[in-house]
Amino acid sequence: MVRLWNVADGTQLAEFAGHHFRVVAVRFSPSARYLVSLGSQEDNTVYVWDRASGQRVASAKVTNKINGVAFSPTGHFFVTVGVRHVRYWYLEPRRNRHKETLPLNGRNAVLGDLLNNTFTDVCCTLRVPNAVSTYKDRSSDYSSTAMTATTTTEDGVAGTVLTLVVSKAGQLMQFSDQRYLEKWVELRTSKASCISTSGPWLVVGCARGTCLLFESETLQFLAQLPLPHTLGSDLQSDVPCKQPSAPPPQTTAPSSDDTETPSHPDLLAIKLDWSRSRVICCYTDHSFYVWDISDLNNIRRRLSHFYHSRGVWSIDCFVETPPNLSPSMSSAQFGDSHYSVKDSATWPFRGWTKREAFVTMLQMGWILSEF
Repeated sequence: MVRLWNVADGTQLAEFAGHHFRVVAVRFSPSARYLVSLGSQEDNTVYVWDRASGQRVASAKVTNKINGVAFSPTGHFFVTVGVRHVRYWYLEPRRNRHKETLPLNGRNAVLGDLLNNTFTDVCCTLRVPNAVSTYKDRSSDYSSTAMTATTTTEDGVAGTVLTLVVSKAGQLMQFSDQRYLEKWVELRTSKASCISTSGPWLVVGCARGTCLLFESETLQFLAQLPLPHTLGSDLQSDVPCKQPSAPPPQTTAPSSDDTETPSHPDLLAIKLDWSRSRVICCYTDHSFYVWDISDLNNIRRRLSHFYHSRGVWSIDCFVETPPNLSPSMSSAQFGDSHYSVKDSATWPFRGWTKREAFVTMLQMGWILSEF
């Protein structure tokens, strides 16, 4: 069961019934007109819902396990990734008058030799010509460049879309909107688990606390974030985190049998807030850090928390309430921030706040934290 909530007063607006087993992910389209829900491997279904009417407008069956989903900023398609699976799903621009559920049109990405991989996460961003490559004055420079490269449409924004995917084996891949693999880089880590994009940058979370920052357009390496605490260390001592050297992590993947090297917790969830120069990292030991990336030569820890009693599954940033938002607009999306949905047991809802904050999702609820 997928449920839609009004964040302003906490009331339930709608229920979307159809999945017979666990729902693993939900996403709004950029215009919030459609909602996509993905069933677990036992369910094997992908549903597209009309948010306003509550009707199921399209569906498809999948045989592979799905690990992630992302909507194109244009709203024309979304991408799912999983075990031997990178697939583009295309939405019909107009529905017929009978309003029956249509088969969802899906096409596989052209993976070539990379087909036999498990793909762990995906995100989509617009290709912006001549995007800035430095971190100085990026808010004004990138915003003006992006505005000239895109136009607003009914379902999202128009432009050329880049799809960014990470594999469990530690590869970062970039696909064109024609589904072709344009370029890929080896992350030189034993495992990559999560990815987030904001502005012209993207960040990838990997094993042993490794977090890497790249340009989305060129996949040029920018920086590696400091490592968190080591497993088994005294967290009360508050020892400053170690800033790694400039090149990406180690040249060879670390061995799991290496007992001499201190072990750091793996990245589980990550969120890049490019406009505020923040990266929020959640680790497998239930800790999370907020890193200040305003100076890539001196990345600093802004805060850290260790009070999560359960594992974190997801994370997102809150933004300041737009001036034209009314309480009745409970399922709209503005820019990179939107309301989300939850299923019957696991998903919290996101909302608007006047503070610079973020929310982490837990098995038993969610926690709001300020920067």
